Amino acid sequence: MRVEHKFLMVDVDGQARLVFELAKIRFGFVILTIGTSLSAGRESHEL
Repeated sequence: MRVEHKFLMVDVDGQARLVFELAKIRFGFVILTIGTSLSAGRESHEL
């Protein structure tokens, strides 16, 4: 049980770091999505 919930039972520092990592991953995913759609749009315009 403790191992299962180790991410929930962390101290404030660990929690802040976890939130930051999640935000970084989400931000990177958004950038990747935007970049992909932009390049796809550019390709369709070239055709």
